[in-house]
Amino acid sequence: MVVYSYTKGIAMTNINDSSQNSVIRVYSGTTYAHAVQQHNQQANRLHNQAEQHLEKPSSRTKKVLKSWFKHQPTDELFCKLRLRALDKYMKAVFADPLKYGSSPFVDMLYLTIDVSESTVKQLHQEAKAYTGELLKKWKSGPSSYLKNNKDKYLRFAMFKNRLDEVITLHWGMSDEIRKHRPNHRLAKVAFNPARFTEEEIVEFFSWLKRVIGSGATQLLKKANVTRTDIAMDLFGIPVHYLLVNHTSAETRNYHLNSASNHLVGTQKLGNPASSHSTIYNKRRKYLDVGPSHVPLFSYKSSNNHLSISRFERVLCPADTVPVSLGNLDKLPYFLKSTQFYSPTLLLRMGTKRRNRVTKYGFAYWFHELNRKQWANSYLMAKKIIDVNHIALGYHQIKVLKALKKLIIHA
Repeated sequence: MVVYSYTKGIAMTNINDSSQNSVIRVYSGTTYAHAVQQHNQQANRLHNQAEQHLEKPSSRTKKVLKSWFKHQPTDELFCKLRLRALDKYMKAVFADPLKYGSSPFVDMLYLTIDVSESTVKQLHQEAKAYTGELLKKWKSGPSSYLKNNKDKYLRFAMFKNRLDEVITLHWGMSDEIRKHRPNHRLAKVAFNPARFTEEEIVEFFSWLKRVIGSGATQLLKKANVTRTDIAMDLFGIPVHYLLVNHTSAETRNYHLNSASNHLVGTQKLGNPASSHSTIYNKRRKYLDVGPSHVPLFSYKSSNNHLSISRFERVLCPADTVPVSLGNLDKLPYFLKSTQFYSPTLLLRMGTKRRNRVTKYGFAYWFHELNRKQWANSYLMAKKIIDVNHIALGYHQIKVLKALKKLIIHA
């Protein structure tokens, strides 16, 4: 059974089956802003609700949105007319991304903490006895129980919120590992901040600080950041038309869309074992694996979901210059060395080349398949889309500072 509810001019389809995403019907620039606000509040629960609120769209923004969404863009191949319309839309979005609901947020965080041996012993007992109001202990035991576990820690505990999102705590090392890694920190925390509220994060780290005891705040400040994922969602832009290049990446890869084997679903730029970028079909991922509480979009009465593409930069500071939690906001800018090209670049290609780009992704086609041997490659410099790096960089710092403060002062 499908029920339609109306909130602030949006028609949202609520499906009784909790495993299915609800659908927001977008009718205008105003409903687009409300829809993106609702989507972002669920996709990134950590953001302050006031910060998530999009201003009432200007007449220019409404015109841009109407011009693009009248095409009811979905994950398909476009004709020349639509590619030119997409070009105008993408230029508007990248010129003022926050206005269109595209802002960077933290999508994963790994911390290693230099706790003492006595704290390690206490963690074992305290994790067993954990009783929180917002988080519940879900699993704990030897790390060997964990599937595909690559960490060298002896034990783990997982803490769930009401949406079944998990914070994982690892601790302790064998004498043999300690012998070979004498400076390895004895505790690690891994979680996706976007899946938790401020209150849930504070509850966990308040408990952890209590277990650590005296000096816990300073210890957290000095915690080593081993991985941080910074992501940004782009609405109404299919991933196969995101022509992206990372100038310092030495390797590229791709995965086909599981629902359509002739279109790229994921573009990978850089070595996956270190810092790298991933651009993928987030709408498809929501439908395939969830989370199901995040609403999707459709235009008017269409049953086709509008495209949502995610750009995600995985930063591994330990590979370059180490970064502590106290300096989290000093992480490199997530779009550093990244270039986006206008989709109209495809109009300067023959059908065979164009199909390869939409199948493998632009960077993989250009570097790995084409080996940069394209007569019209000189056009690339002219087709670079201007990105408002100042606004995005400022917002990244703002988000990282807020998360740092939340954890350290929990």
